[in-house]
Amino acid sequence: MNKKPTKQELIDHVESLVAKCEELTRERDEARREVCGFHHLTGFLAGDYAISRGWDCYENYSGEGFPQSVKEFKEFLKASSEEDLKTIERLWEENRQLRENKND
Repeated sequence: MNKKPTKQELIDHVESLVAKCEELTRERDEARREVCGFHHLTGFLAGDYAISRGWDCYENYSGEGFPQSVKEFKEFLKASSEEDLKTIERLWEENRQLRENKND
C-alpha cells in the first residue's frame, strides 16, 4: 500500500508548487514585457498593447525600460536600416551610371 504523506511533506510540496508558480509568473511577465517592447518598436505603445491583451505584467514592474533582447533588436533594426539606405543609394548611383553609359 502507498504510504500516506505526512503533514510536513504536504506543506513542503505545496511550498514547492507555490515557488514554481511564482517563477513561471515572473518568466511569463518578462516574456510579455519583451513582446510589448517589440510592439513598441513598431509604433504600438507597450502599455497600450499590454492593456489591449488584458496583461497586468506592468503592474509593480520596477525594471528599467525593456529587456536587453528588445534593446539589441532595436540596434539591429537601426543597423539594418542604415545598410538598406546605403544599398539603395548605391543602386541609384549604379542606375544613374548605366543610364549615362546608355546615352553615350
